[in-house]
Order: sequence, then C-alpha cells, then structure tokens
Amino acid sequence: MLLDSFPKKILLIGAIWEEISPFSIFDNPKIKFYTAVTGIGLVASAISTIRLLDKFQPDWVIFCGSAGSANIQTYPLESVFIPKQTVLTGPEILTHGSYFPHAMPVQWDFYTPQEWISIPFREALPFSVTLGGTIGTTLAISQESHHQRQYVENGLAGEHLEIASIIAACTSYQIPCSAILGISNEIGPQAHQQWKQYRNKAEKNACQAAQFLLSDFYMGALS
Repeated sequence: MLLDSFPKKILLIGAIWEEISPFSIFDNPKIKFYTAVTGIGLVASAISTIRLLDKFQPDWVIFCGSAGSANIQTYPLESVFIPKQTVLTGPEILTHGSYFPHAMPVQWDFYTPQEWISIPFREALPFSVTLGGTIGTTLAISQESHHQRQYVENGLAGEHLEIASIIAACTSYQIPCSAILGISNEIGPQAHQQWKQYRNKAEKNACQAAQFLLSDFYMGALS
C-alpha cells in the first residue's frame, strides 16, 4: 500500500476516558492522532461522534473499549475482540417480541485492514485476540441468564452499548470505522460484578492491541 493511501488523521475514541487512557500516541509528524470520548449509551455516542467528526475530520475512526461476551469459551475475559460487523439488537428483538421497521438501518460493517488478517496474534501479544464476527449493540445491558443463550443462538459474539451509533455516524460521513474491544464480562446476571473486576485489564489489552495493530499497519511505511 502506498504511503499516500494511508489514513493520515486518526480519531481514537472510547465511551469514557478510562477506555483509551492506556493508549500511547505515536510520535510521528506524518500522522495526526486525536483522542476523545463519546459518553455512554446510544444517544450520547451518536451526538458526540457527529460533533467529533465535524471537529477533527479524521480519515479513520477507531473505537477502543470493553464489551460483554456471549460465549466465554470463544471470547474469554480480558481477551480482545475485533468485530467485522455490528447489529442493533436486544433481548426482545432476539425473541421476536419486538422489531425494527424494515426501512431502518440496523447493520453496519467495520473497516478491517487486510494487513490485520494475517497477523500472528498468538506470537505477538500475551492475550487472546479474535478477529471477525458480529457484536450486538443494545440499548441496555442484558442481565438475565437466558439472554446469553439468545445471543449465541442468533450468531452474536457479545454486546456493546455504543458502537452502532458510532459506526452509523462514520458511515454517514463515509469515514472508515474499526472497533477493538476488550472482553470485561459475560452476558448475564454476573455482568456488572465482572465488569468492575475485569474492565481495567480488558481496556488495557484493547489499547495494547490497537497500539500493536497500528504500529504494524504504519511503521514500515512511516519509518
């Protein structure tokens, strides 16, 4: 890939500052890094992302944060998940108790650089990294035991509270968006307690993975 085709302005965002504070900005005059937070939830993150895109006009948006896992064997606690897609969902949607209008966008694809697909994560990082799959974006945290089963039965890796708003805003601006998520909890009644216990390490691992992926993506061309 030619240097001219590389994104030169990157906006790294999280829902709260703790999610992106472990990330160390590259010291390279050819890349501009901006960091910002969106706030928690679908509405706050949608409004904030639009404002941030207008302010910084980035070439690439990367979201780092924590997420809940629907399958703790495949997406274990403190591991990192890089989804290829997100869908708007929730327990009532998954059980067909409610539905979205057909004309309403509910599914978006993340930008996944080709260079990331062939990276030997097991050799490079001290934690598990899974690339691919779909994460559900929901209005509220699922806390019933059967919610986890519903996610698995519908082919979803886990859930998140903001990411659909963020990628929807980026899509409307035609700006590529990627997500790098640390697994902080398992979906179910234990979710909040696990989140308090594992979130710091999960968020740190997500930022470390982002640091590694961006270094691999950029440094050969920018050195």
